[in-house]
Amino acid sequence: MTLERHFLNWDAPLTQKARSFFLPSQPNGPVDMGKDLIIVPTRQAGRRLREALAHGCAEHNTVLLPPLVETPGDFLRRTKAQPNIANKTEVSAIWAHLLMNADLKHLCGLFPARIPEQRLSWALHTGRMIQRLRDALADGGYRIADVHREFDSVLEEPQRWQDLAELETAYFARLSQVGKRDPIELMIEQTSKPELPARIERIIIAAVPDPTPLLIRALENLAKRISIVILIHAPESLADWFDQWGRPIPEKWRDSRIVIPDPQANIILAGSPPSQSQKALHLMAAEKDRFGPADIAIGVPDPSITPHLWAELEDRGLLPFDPAGKPATEHPLFHLLDSFHTLATEGSYQSFSAFLRHADVLERIGLSPHLLLEELDRFQNEHLPSGWKDIADRFSTKTCPPQFDNLEKAVAFTQRLIDDFERIGLDSAVRSLLQMVYEIRTVDPAKPEDGEFIEVAKLIDATLREFESETVSILGLGKRETLALLIQRLGEQRYSLMRKGAVIDLEGWLELPWNDAPFLIVTGMNEEMVPASRLGDIFLPDSLRIQLNLPDDSMRLATDIYILQELIESRKAAGRVSLLAGKTSSAGDPLKPSRLLFYCDDTELPHRAERLFGDAEERRDNHPPTISFRLMVGAGSKPAPTKMSVTQFKDYMACPFRFYMKHILGMEALDDQKTELDAMDFGSLVHHALKQMAQNQRMRRCENASELAGFLSTEAEKWAEERFGKSPPLQIEIQLLAAIQRLSAAARVQAELVGEGWEIHKSEWRVETSLKGMQVSGRIDRVDRHRQTGRIRILDYKTSEKATKPEAVHLLSASKDARDYARVFIAEKEKRWGDLQLPLYRLMLLGDFAGPIEFGYFNLPKAITETGLTIWEDFNDKLMKSSKGCAEGVIEDIQNGRFWPPAAKVQYDDFAALFPAAIEDCVEL
Repeated sequence: MTLERHFLNWDAPLTQKARSFFLPSQPNGPVDMGKDLIIVPTRQAGRRLREALAHGCAEHNTVLLPPLVETPGDFLRRTKAQPNIANKTEVSAIWAHLLMNADLKHLCGLFPARIPEQRLSWALHTGRMIQRLRDALADGGYRIADVHREFDSVLEEPQRWQDLAELETAYFARLSQVGKRDPIELMIEQTSKPELPARIERIIIAAVPDPTPLLIRALENLAKRISIVILIHAPESLADWFDQWGRPIPEKWRDSRIVIPDPQANIILAGSPPSQSQKALHLMAAEKDRFGPADIAIGVPDPSITPHLWAELEDRGLLPFDPAGKPATEHPLFHLLDSFHTLATEGSYQSFSAFLRHADVLERIGLSPHLLLEELDRFQNEHLPSGWKDIADRFSTKTCPPQFDNLEKAVAFTQRLIDDFERIGLDSAVRSLLQMVYEIRTVDPAKPEDGEFIEVAKLIDATLREFESETVSILGLGKRETLALLIQRLGEQRYSLMRKGAVIDLEGWLELPWNDAPFLIVTGMNEEMVPASRLGDIFLPDSLRIQLNLPDDSMRLATDIYILQELIESRKAAGRVSLLAGKTSSAGDPLKPSRLLFYCDDTELPHRAERLFGDAEERRDNHPPTISFRLMVGAGSKPAPTKMSVTQFKDYMACPFRFYMKHILGMEALDDQKTELDAMDFGSLVHHALKQMAQNQRMRRCENASELAGFLSTEAEKWAEERFGKSPPLQIEIQLLAAIQRLSAAARVQAELVGEGWEIHKSEWRVETSLKGMQVSGRIDRVDRHRQTGRIRILDYKTSEKATKPEAVHLLSASKDARDYARVFIAEKEKRWGDLQLPLYRLMLLGDFAGPIEFGYFNLPKAITETGLTIWEDFNDKLMKSSKGCAEGVIEDIQNGRFWPPAAKVQYDDFAALFPAAIEDCVEL
């Protein structure tokens, strides 16, 4: 075996040491490295190595004939052109098809608790899980069947492995039936006879600290006929600490000490990920005189910190770059396809709402997003559609009122997309969807966001091409199932970012050794990140990994200790390494600091533990933590109203500021999460039926309670059908039955009233008057007149849970905050006006009737035995005068723009979500 280890020493960053190894100090001409194959740990490491070699040659005015640079994965998967190798889409499709059609009753070792429902989503997830297991085993050169056969005696659950082996055998058979070969199987086979390009004469393993057993097997076979050099970024004095392939030996490294210079300044405890990103920027600012942006690198072992760092750096004009790219799942193109798939598959209202709210869909439809989404919310609130089909049917039959014009256009656009999807093949359907949505968009590759758009579009195109294989069609998957497979395949991929203008890289742990920036800031120094951990692996626990000679926790720990050592040692002469540990995750879960931070002398250990398990110093702004900004309401910017309804007086007296937001600014709490009739809807249903009764000449005089109840029931059902269709949701049917019960009880009361001589004189009567220059209007539910006496009775329907008395609603307990005009004394006891509805109705009708006017409530409560009238018996002229004075006081306050201070609390607060703290703290006055 021709195998040579070469120690580079770690007195400088790895990139500089590798450049010195490969390039002569004074090249005499072109540097020919075309006969070298260099294996590096990551693609980013390969990019940095190529840049260092090219710059080195440029400094000596010569050129480089570049080497072949590959990652271990690239090296192992290099094959001759074989068109029958299954791509990742075909592998996923075959696993999904196999699992959906497998007899799971015979796989009780794999599914011991219960047999899962064999839906596509489950099959895709389970297939992906088994394929990940196969990938992990391939690192050791194993198939699932190999583990079951060769290690049966040490397996904790041999029956589970037997079931997995049977599934793997069935998978191979299905691959063979469609004329395909498994890429993992082929990779394992080729390690016994690895092939290289003809020109290669030497292989260099360039500081790869964790080569897999499978890679080593391939290299051992190549070493019989070619020279292999192992580069190790460490001093030769540590030769015994590495094996012949450059892997740190766990027994040597696990008891080592990591000397971190100036630990007080360079070991930092932060709180959440945003706090870590802020502290990283503070460190950069503190060192601005020593290190510029080009001299700084930021390590991000925990990817949850990346978005916060990205935002902080961009805010300061320091464009970052993530060499790992971004997950496709974060891009709007993926969200568009995913939301459309959910809509086409589930057809729920929520899926339609999510699709319509996609920013690119809103832009393409070309309507005002504000108006369109407001109509969507109102439509959902009024009609509670059960799903997309219900919505489409309503608009196709023109049964929706004209106030939904914008939504109608959006529904038509969505229907065209779904029709195209149903009509043509998947490839054409996806491309047609994207063309229809983005046909008006212009793309400028120079813009970062458009550059990302182009990259993701290419990714979608490449993935669609994977579906052109006959394999997917042979499996007989339906179009929706194939679309789900496409979504999963896209979700597994990442796309590259434009590097143009970037000054700071955000790199993963394994990429940091190849960054030669003198100032290194490493965030996310927490357990499970550094060292990485595979806790909870249901198939490959650490004990089994040891038996299989796969990378285990001790190997990963040794590797991470070594990496941290080389990062520190390579910057001791002219640099700095700062390490940040988080206290909590983005979700607020507690985190443990990395154990590597405790590999110190015993005398230092207590101080470090006290610091890392203490409280993090957090930056706090000078406002309550629950309020991110104050609400700018623009008080006084709107003119005082000239018209009011009688019900608005109650709102003002409850809280003048909430009145201002609701009736002056027109603010309204509205979303599309409604699932049943709210109190207002329920009241509208009951009012509608009673209105129809009052306007029917025969019914308004009917003394037959049963006949009346039947009429009211029919009218209620008509109202529900008009709003919710012939098949309303179950919860609506239940509420409709409850309303019919209350109406049946009302029919009994109504029949009795007719028998007593009362007749309905007016219903839904629009009345108005003028007070203090304000036009005051109202709509009276009904006015009854007694046939014999001529007495007039004003009635207001109440469908609240309990029967109420009008005096209890209108006159409330005294309050020190009540305004003088709202105060009233009854039998020397102070009260305050809380509602003026019935007195104002009486005031408006005084000129229409000569006789006395009484008023009250027609209660239709939940307890139907309490159904009936409650008349305000002791209402008198004094109260009438007081109520009028109160109304005039409210009007004067409104006309004078008096909407402050707010009430601390109201009974039904539509604006509670706007005020997480006291209103005074949440509003900018």
